[in-house]
Amino acid sequence: AGMVRCLAPQEVLDLVLRARPEIVGHRTDTVDLEEIGRTDALVVGPGLPGEDPRTRTGVALLADGGGLERGVIDAGGLEAIMPQQRFGADVVLTPHRGEADRLAERLGLDAHLPGPYLAAALAARTGATVLLKGAITLIAPGDGGPLRSQDDATAQLATAGTGDVLAGVLGTLLAAGLEGPDAAALAAILHGRAGRLASLGGRLPLVALDVADHLPRALGDILADALS
Repeated sequence: AGMVRCLAPQEVLDLVLRARPEIVGHRTDTVDLEEIGRTDALVVGPGLPGEDPRTRTGVALLADGGGLERGVIDAGGLEAIMPQQRFGADVVLTPHRGEADRLAERLGLDAHLPGPYLAAALAARTGATVLLKGAITLIAPGDGGPLRSQDDATAQLATAGTGDVLAGVLGTLLAAGLEGPDAAALAAILHGRAGRLASLGGRLPLVALDVADHLPRALGDILADALS
């Protein structure tokens, strides 16, 4: 990413900037993109409850007519989606199964559908691309295209915060201009392979920043394979 902006309270920014001083921090209690500056993609939800005004504002910015067409709705952001809201296919929802079930119930869908059908139903209902996280990650395009799946990940990724790493990778790929379904597919592969590298093929436990630290190597391996 050419520039990463973090919109957060000061105590959060202190932690983020200590680990990544190159990030541009914005101490704010609101989400005002005109005030903040150029934004190609917005990641909303990690670390925020659904009822937080910042969460609802971020989701509204990504909904049809909100002014921003590319982004990721994750974690608390999924709880802020209203039944009347529609999104474009370059907005990606990233629920795990429990979050997908709760979103389906709120949108009037059958939460007991098998994973592939649930992902497709959520995509059709919202217009967004849906990345349903799990042992096999499923990607249902918001434009009704073919379902995709990948199983590069390891069960060691089932720890708190690793999904936030996936959301960040996905946001970066969307900001670079990839279409929603392609960005979601590539993010899932990168995230899964970085997790396997960090856990030595699934043999060791890991935490979220372990995955982030292994993303460059995972990307390098993919590019090396493509060029060989």
